Amino acid sequence: MKTQISKQAETLKKRIDTVSKNSRENIKTVIESNSKQFDSALEANRKTFDSISKMLYEKELDPSIINSIKNSLGKGTKLSEDAIDSIIDSHTRRLDLSIDFTTKFIEILNNEDLSSNEGLNKLVELVRDNFN
Repeated sequence: MKTQISKQAETLKKRIDTVSKNSRENIKTVIESNSKQFDSALEANRKTFDSISKMLYEKELDPSIINSIKNSLGKGTKLSEDAIDSIIDSHTRRLDLSIDFTTKFIEILNNEDLSSNEGLNKLVELVRDNFN
């Protein structure tokens, strides 16, 4: 029975490793995608500022509006970066907690006698700690 549990635990560990690798690849894809979007946005903003500069030069626009536009664009970019960072941090933290729990769970399955109260208590304590 313990051998079967060990095999199942190792299979589970391999699956977690695969999910972890895929997660890192997904995060990398999100970062690359967002970097491309930022590059596109910066190019669009450059064109906008070129147009605004032309309007300023031709006196078609009040110069005081420039600071407002720059501030809005800067705040929007910062907000986007913060949102992306939060999503990635949250996903990574959740994955780390899941891997940590599963690793401890596998260790208990491999090292403890689950037919004893002590072994069962360690398992119950791990599950309880996971919900705190």
